[in-house]
Amino acid sequence: MLNNKYYVTFFYMVLLTVVIPILILFIISPGPVATVNSEKISAEIYKDYLYNQAKSLVKTNPDVKWDEKYSSNKTFEDIFKENTINSLVSIYAVSQQAEKEGIKVTNEDIEKTRKYYPYIKNKELIQKIALVNKFYDLKVKNITSGSSEAEKYYNEHPEQFITGDIYRIDVKDIETAEVIVKAFLKGEKFEDLAKKYSIDLSSKDKGGFIGNMPLSQYSSVINYDLTRIKENQITEPINRGEYYEIILVKNISKKSFEEVKDFLVSWLTDTTKQEKIANTASEILKKAKIKINWDMVYKIKIGNLK
Repeated sequence: MLNNKYYVTFFYMVLLTVVIPILILFIISPGPVATVNSEKISAEIYKDYLYNQAKSLVKTNPDVKWDEKYSSNKTFEDIFKENTINSLVSIYAVSQQAEKEGIKVTNEDIEKTRKYYPYIKNKELIQKIALVNKFYDLKVKNITSGSSEAEKYYNEHPEQFITGDIYRIDVKDIETAEVIVKAFLKGEKFEDLAKKYSIDLSSKDKGGFIGNMPLSQYSSVINYDLTRIKENQITEPINRGEYYEIILVKNISKKSFEEVKDFLVSWLTDTTKQEKIANTASEILKKAKIKINWDMVYKIKIGNLK
């Protein structure tokens, strides 16, 4: 028979090799960043998705100021992380609904998705995103807009189809802007004034010309209604924060319905699809049981984006 000393030794060996490592792992392993209907989103998956979103952002916006603070006293990085976890929660909730409806993804679907999320390493996450994309595709596949809807929109929003050749002059101070206005009113050409005074290097040598476009489109950029001015008339100096801008519009005309019909049909179809997707996601999220560990969300590092 084995003596008591052996049993004591055996007990401590089990404690050291099995029980204690499990307890340590339990203690040091962080909980999930979020749960969606009891399905956990681990810190690793969140970090993987966070890195992909951040890396994709800096590819198109390399000068992102992550530490810039907003009125809420949150940094851009804080807000970015909030948007990222909310997006990830939506992916989980919608993929769960897709599974309930029996939707399946193919290897082709997964590979196609991987191309759009090149920095995600987690295969399970890629599969979930592919499932979500297929779910939405099926929801909107029968949505189309016809020429009647396009014509109705055209008649209800005539201002959006007024176009013109837009010229601009940018200057650093109001005094220079007023000198330009006076010179133009005395008969000097806008193009010559642009070449002489404008600090906008992209249009300066072209006499201030920036292109032919809908006046409402550029109005939204400068917060000034260009449809109020007449052809060959300039605007008052527009305060753009760090500089002042003066606009001249030439060759004002309205696009006919036939000219914009195909674009409108396509645009209205896409808009209706996006509304359907947004409403579907909203309904799914309303019913989902979601819990987010915000402390973890903010603490997890994005990683090296270089």
